[in-house]
Amino acid sequence: MGPISNRFIVSLAVSDLIIGIEGYPLFTLYVLNGDRWPLGWIACETWLFLDYTLCLVSILTVLLITVDRYLSVCHTASYIKWQSPTKAQITIICSWLIPAFIFGFMIYGWSLVSDTTSGLVNDECAAPFLTNPYINMGMYLVYYWTTLIAMLILYKGIHKVTKKLEKKAEARNQRQLALLLSQRLGTQVGLKLMLSQSYNADNDIAGENVHIAEDDDYHTFTTNATFNMLTNI
Repeated sequence: MGPISNRFIVSLAVSDLIIGIEGYPLFTLYVLNGDRWPLGWIACETWLFLDYTLCLVSILTVLLITVDRYLSVCHTASYIKWQSPTKAQITIICSWLIPAFIFGFMIYGWSLVSDTTSGLVNDECAAPFLTNPYINMGMYLVYYWTTLIAMLILYKGIHKVTKKLEKKAEARNQRQLALLLSQRLGTQVGLKLMLSQSYNADNDIAGENVHIAEDDDYHTFTTNATFNMLTNI
């Protein structure tokens, strides 16, 4: 399947797909029927169970994706050692079973702690626990705010680590650039020194030739040599 993190993305895609298949069509039917459920109490409770369960599965999966990214960025060595396809699969299964257990009890077993026996009352299909304000407040806090705060903290940690890595990479690039420039400058200086030495050597040779040409002994030697050559001829 590729990277282990892709398993969480597949789980999220499956949960959202099921919500789109079963949730919106039935909800549209419910609204178009004047908020009156036409399919009976079994279909009503099944729809509520799937809807609430899959929504929580999606939220937990997004949280797991965030945790996976945090561990892979902030604790890379431990993450590589700990993470495995089997552990990821177990985590995904738990993210499905826990919501199913919670809302299975709160919808199908709510009659054990309340007088309400069905989610369908007066043809209105609604979760029976919504009449309890404490349950509503607890779900609001756990369902939304706890997950949101946890994700913000994790992404804050990811942001800090990525900033540090970015600064280290920038410093390393600057050192490499400085080394490259120094090598290039050294090459240019060496070449200039070689050219300068060659130029000075040529000037020294030319100077010696001029000095010899200006010497009186050189003129005398040249004259005698010329006279001897003419005499021999």
